[in-house]
Amino acid sequence: MGENAGRDTIERFWTALARKDFDSALSLVHDDFEERYPQSGEMIRGKRNFEGLLKNFPGFPSIHHVQTRGAGGVWASELEFDYGGEMAGQTWQVCEVIEMRDGKLWRIQAFFGQPFEPAEWRAQWAERA
Repeated sequence: MGENAGRDTIERFWTALARKDFDSALSLVHDDFEERYPQSGEMIRGKRNFEGLLKNFPGFPSIHHVQTRGAGGVWASELEFDYGGEMAGQTWQVCEVIEMRDGKLWRIQAFFGQPFEPAEWRAQWAERA
């Protein structure tokens, strides 16, 4: 797999999910796919379970892909999710660490967090981005 092939595949995956084109996204996922949510202790094991999750997700979020960085078989994507409904306008910052196998997304660890106000004590050392 060429150096940019992993990034290209991952970017196509996020573009498909942002369009809610789940079948296109699933075509980029390995049959032995796993996604872990360390914060909740859950793991989705297998492409079919991931398909079930995607296609039955109540209020699937809007997804903004910020960037993907990495090389070879390990990549990290920075994303922003908005779940809408009662949570509309509450942007979740998401980091997904992605392992590739056979040119497809194989393993993901997903970390979710909401923005927070910076601590005053570190203002002398930190800029607002």
